[in-house]
Amino acid sequence: MSKLTHLDEAGHAHMVDVSDKAETARMARATATVLLTEEAMG
Repeated sequence: MSKLTHLDEAGHAHMVDVSDKAETARMARATATVLLTEEAMG
């Protein structure tokens, strides 16, 4: 498995320069459930 480029040896995250990477079109889909009390619904 490849080593993650944004983690150091201790597992701490750091910023990675991606300015030289080519643009890529991507699509994402997400769903969520929000639970509210009757009081919050007013």
